[in-house]
Amino acid sequence: MSEHLIDIDFRRDLGACLRLELEHLGYDFGSVAGDRATLIACLSAYRRMVPVQPRQVLKAKDFTCPPEHCQGLADIEEIIRRGGDLTPYLSKSIKSLGRPDRMLDHWGIYHLHLGAYTSGEFAARTSSLLYCRFDEQYAYLICVSEHGNWSDQNMIKALHENWPKSIEACRLRGISRLEFPVTDEDVTTVRQGNVNSLIEVDEGVVYFAPGGGVLGNGDNLWDAREADQMLRWASNLQQQVVDDFDQIKSEASEEGLAFATPAVFKLSIWEGLWCLLEETSNLLLVIVDSEVEPFIWTGSGPR
Repeated sequence: MSEHLIDIDFRRDLGACLRLELEHLGYDFGSVAGDRATLIACLSAYRRMVPVQPRQVLKAKDFTCPPEHCQGLADIEEIIRRGGDLTPYLSKSIKSLGRPDRMLDHWGIYHLHLGAYTSGEFAARTSSLLYCRFDEQYAYLICVSEHGNWSDQNMIKALHENWPKSIEACRLRGISRLEFPVTDEDVTTVRQGNVNSLIEVDEGVVYFAPGGGVLGNGDNLWDAREADQMLRWASNLQQQVVDDFDQIKSEASEEGLAFATPAVFKLSIWEGLWCLLEETSNLLLVIVDSEVEPFIWTGSGPR
């Protein structure tokens, strides 16, 4: 019976909240539509940003940098160590969600421009790029190489030779060798068809997609998996509200708040927290460990 008294769609709200935040930052969603597609696009956008946190800088043993780019490299290293924002050094297409970064999708490797950053949105563009990977503790500087070397398997080989533990989860065990060697040109070709390739860095040492790889429609596998988990979370949360509606309404009434019919629940983000707003009464329900906790809101808040 409660379902007829509530206007509620948390799966829709989930992607809409994240999409609104990114659109405020200038991201272009183009023709992206639908709950799942919107959420995957949002997760892809967040993954293309380098999370802002201090990291230790590690360089490959044979890492070199052309003299003309040493200052740009030093600037980037300093930003990494203090936990600054690297977005100005990323591709200008980062905000165009219809232009995926296939090197990142397949291999988890970022490319940063090495030009000076003075003002504006982006640093000066350079023909040579810094290719690197990140985890929570480290920045792995693989090489400085020409723009467009998106399929250079030597980068995976460098990761294996310098920091094998960083990609150990993507190593395929029990393979003696690939029957047919995969060239860099092969990697480029199959990526165009949204096909993942195996990378053999040495005899019997084979890796699969350290960046997660892609599905047949081009979506990153990790983004799609996380989107499905988040949508299940939203569905479960919605069912909790429906099941507990009478109790929520009663507790709101004790605080002098009355719901209209239908009550309108929205999933929102407020001060960095996921919360539920009942719009007709200004009741705010804060989500703590996937449980709903009441908190009466009477001022400005989520929209």
